[in-house]
Amino acid sequence: MTPNKNKDTLYLWHESEARKTDMVSTRENTHSHPVRFFVTVISIALIIISLSFVIPLANAQEEQTKRVLVLNSYHKGFAQTDDIVKGIESVLKPEENDIELRIEYMDSKATKYDSRYKEKLYELYKYKYGNQTFDLIISSDDNAFNFLREYHEDLFPDTPIVFCGVNNLEAPALIDPDEFTGIIELQSTKETIDLGLKLHPGTKQIVFVVDNTPTGEYLWGQIQELFIYYEDVKMTRIDECLSLEQVEDEVSKLSDDTIVLFGTYNRDKSGSYYAFGEAAARVSKASARPMYGYSVQVLPYGIVGGKLFGGFYHGQVAAEMAQRIVMGEKVQNIPVLTKPQTQYMFDYEQMQRWGIAVSDLPEDSIVINKPHSFYEENKVLIWAIIAFIILQTLIIFGLLVNRSRRKRAEERIEYLNTVLRAIRNVNQLITKEKDRGRLLQGACDSLVETRGYHGAWVGLIDNAREIVTTAEAGWGKDFSHMFARLKPGELPRCGRKALAQPGVVTIEDPRSTCTDCPLAETCAGKAAMTLRLEHGETVYGLLSVSVPAGLGMGNEEVSLFEEVTSDIAFALYSIELDEQRKQAVEALVILVRQQAELVKFGLVALSEHSLDALFGEAVALVSRTFGTRYAKILEHRIEEGILFLRAGVGWKEGWVGHKSVPDGADSQGGYTLVRTKPVISEDIQHEKRFSPPALLIEHNVVCGLTVAIPGENRPFGILGTHHDQPHPFSEDDAHFMEALANVLAAAIQRKRAEDDLKRTVTDLERSNAELEQFAYVASHDLQEPLRMVSSYMQLLKQRYGGKLDSDADEFIGFAVDGANRMQTLIQDLLAFSRVGTRGKPFEPTDCEAVLEQVLTNLKVTIEERGAVVTHDALPTVIADASQLVQLLQNLVGNAIKFHSEEPLHIHISVEQKAGEWEFSVADNGIGIKPEFFDRIFVIFQRLHGRGEYSGTGIGLAVCKKIVERHGGRIWVESELGKGTTFFFTIPGRGSKGTAQHEHQKR
Repeated sequence: MTPNKNKDTLYLWHESEARKTDMVSTRENTHSHPVRFFVTVISIALIIISLSFVIPLANAQEEQTKRVLVLNSYHKGFAQTDDIVKGIESVLKPEENDIELRIEYMDSKATKYDSRYKEKLYELYKYKYGNQTFDLIISSDDNAFNFLREYHEDLFPDTPIVFCGVNNLEAPALIDPDEFTGIIELQSTKETIDLGLKLHPGTKQIVFVVDNTPTGEYLWGQIQELFIYYEDVKMTRIDECLSLEQVEDEVSKLSDDTIVLFGTYNRDKSGSYYAFGEAAARVSKASARPMYGYSVQVLPYGIVGGKLFGGFYHGQVAAEMAQRIVMGEKVQNIPVLTKPQTQYMFDYEQMQRWGIAVSDLPEDSIVINKPHSFYEENKVLIWAIIAFIILQTLIIFGLLVNRSRRKRAEERIEYLNTVLRAIRNVNQLITKEKDRGRLLQGACDSLVETRGYHGAWVGLIDNAREIVTTAEAGWGKDFSHMFARLKPGELPRCGRKALAQPGVVTIEDPRSTCTDCPLAETCAGKAAMTLRLEHGETVYGLLSVSVPAGLGMGNEEVSLFEEVTSDIAFALYSIELDEQRKQAVEALVILVRQQAELVKFGLVALSEHSLDALFGEAVALVSRTFGTRYAKILEHRIEEGILFLRAGVGWKEGWVGHKSVPDGADSQGGYTLVRTKPVISEDIQHEKRFSPPALLIEHNVVCGLTVAIPGENRPFGILGTHHDQPHPFSEDDAHFMEALANVLAAAIQRKRAEDDLKRTVTDLERSNAELEQFAYVASHDLQEPLRMVSSYMQLLKQRYGGKLDSDADEFIGFAVDGANRMQTLIQDLLAFSRVGTRGKPFEPTDCEAVLEQVLTNLKVTIEERGAVVTHDALPTVIADASQLVQLLQNLVGNAIKFHSEEPLHIHISVEQKAGEWEFSVADNGIGIKPEFFDRIFVIFQRLHGRGEYSGTGIGLAVCKKIVERHGGRIWVESELGKGTTFFFTIPGRGSKGTAQHEHQKR
């Protein structure tokens, strides 16, 4: 199966082009065995001789001619229609099988296809075929199928019909199975998607290129039905809302986890229409990821392949069904085919582009453009020659061919042998030679020595179409004059013409025609052929030969020249691919090494606490990675207006840690500081963007790469590397330096944060210790004088109460009350300070016993208020038992103190969550407003006046401090007038009684 490069259609088994582009099955071809093929050729020759005696008898028994009508929906020249017709012809072979094949085109695509047009077609066919009958009708596509359904009985009564190319899935239900059968046109999009995901296992997204034409919308509808099978794959559509240039830009940016499926793109957002294959070729060329398709017609235009639908194969299957009917099988015994008639087909060049091996493809896959050895590429010609020799020998013995005919045959064979030797030598050279110069020189030598050309020369061109490489054979010193012309880009007339157009440029008499050619004088009596070296869309240069008069320039000689030129161009293409592949591999190796070094440095940065040591590691890494002589880290000291050489490699002894460069805007350092990207300088001595500092000039620096090290508010400084020889820096190198600078920036910021944190922690520890000591000392030392004041005031009240005036009694009462409150406050403050300093070691503590102690301590208060206290089963935790008593007593006491008018109910519950115990103390008291939730845990914060509720405002602050000492949290939930719930947690480390607690809860 071979793509015809002069058309938009790809035909199956088109043998006339088989040498240019083979399409082979992944299964073994039985004709590939020489001995087997040799036996086959001998057998065929014997059969031919035998048949020569029975031809008259066969003619006497001539069968009746079969008449078949092919009715096509569209016009001749439409790719799909032409493919179907050729597929039908390849099976029916009317010239061999005594079949009269009539082909009609309804032209319903290029013409407005309405009821009036159908009536005209009916009248035409009624007039044209009214007195004729057909043995069978084959229809292609929906319009022809529907036309026959409507007019079949009138125009072609009782004539069997085989349809193909029909998209209507309901077709089997619309036909008479005694007269109609055929094939439903279905694509194998799911199989193609599955294959793409298998060949590219990391795929997470598929981009479908499908326009909004009726065909595109039909195809997109089928694709959308497949989404349920690929829930983990993102499906994206690119339609005609973009221009083709925008589509190219989109696919050029695709990530490595994406593949493309090309459907149809005949029109873009501007309304521009594109010839078939043009959009596919452009999208494939621009795409950063492999592209698959659904139609054979797109295969030559850049898709990798897939399970493809093709009109040629469709036509073949329909023709095979037609053959069965013509041979006598009933239509009703041949059911409509509703499975996709598709084939796995691939383009070898695209497989090479995306690293797909033939062994990865499904069995029976067809591969086009697969290169072969000399034998594989020319085996048809080789075995044809062998068969020809054998046949000639048989004819000599059987028919006594005269001597003159044998002489001509021998001359023909000699000519073909010469052709074969020339092609073989060039192909052998192409197979083993990977150097351009030796390849071109060898090709020229072979054409002169083997083929007998007078001379040959070849020239390769650059992007400006100027000759950059030449080779010659047969010209000798005469070519020096041509080289002098070619070097400045002055091509002779034949060269200019060959570059401007495809095909061989032939010159019968160069001496009189090409007067401007330096070789014209040496070409007397000789002709010349010139052809451009072209593969795909790339023109590599020219090949020109001087042909002696004895060889001539017939069609065969021109074909040979085209074949050799095409082979050389393909070899140049292969060499170019190899070079690009090597460059890509080298770049990838460098990138991987850089990334590995970057990862190792990141680990060093995480563990290294000394910035100077880390900076030393960084500059050593940069110099080692790039192979440069110098590396540096400059710290920007903005107050001094300098960039200080903090670390470096390669600089003069004593400079690191002492030297600096200016940070002015016109300096290299200042220029780098304000850039958001790395700065590459290929020639520092002639740099126009900034002035190189003395540091670089004194070290004879030629080139460099610098990048700013980011900081919180301004850059910390600069990371750079330099060399005293030309050294190209790539974009990957710049990205590596940028990433390394970011790692350094993170390390610098972390170091500063660590230093700040250490200072803060030290200050807080010292402050807390001083505050606790002050609180303890102050409260302890105030106790004694306060007791004295309180005692004497009590004594005054006892002795003189009622003996002084009422004001004195009131003043004494105020003083006693104040002394008592002051004493309570000091005792609470002393308790607060002792939470951290006088706490006992943590040990297993039974919370049931703790609560029992609390209830005993508050027994009188509980009974006076008539409170009901309930609780869940409580666990054993690791805690300070005395502080846990103090905590629960404060919370239960608060619940009793802030009661409402309703009977007081207090409930203590507990729940184990995520490695900790969560306790709660809930009441139905007066509640707390949400805005006071945080305030109540602050020392001395009160929500009520002393006349309403007693207390110092320290109790909940003590609770918070106790909980935090135990590593837990405390918070409150409440609603004014509806009660309050205090929550606190105790870590569950080493806690006991968990199983008992859970059992009691159940």
